[in-house]
Amino acid sequence: MRAVRTAVPGDWAALWRIMEPVVRAGDTYCWDPAMDEEAARREWFPEAPPTRRCAST
Repeated sequence: MRAVRTAVPGDWAALWRIMEPVVRAGDTYCWDPAMDEEAARREWFPEAPPTRRCAST
């Protein structure tokens, strides 16, 4: 079963492993393909409403 929960900063390493090749390809996200990991982390975890992701339960 899958559950959706709020992503937390501790999830970042796993998220970045998925997101980095997508960002680098420059085909999907409007993010700068040359942005560094720290800039991407700040983009993913802004001071705004939380990001959600699927999680196995």
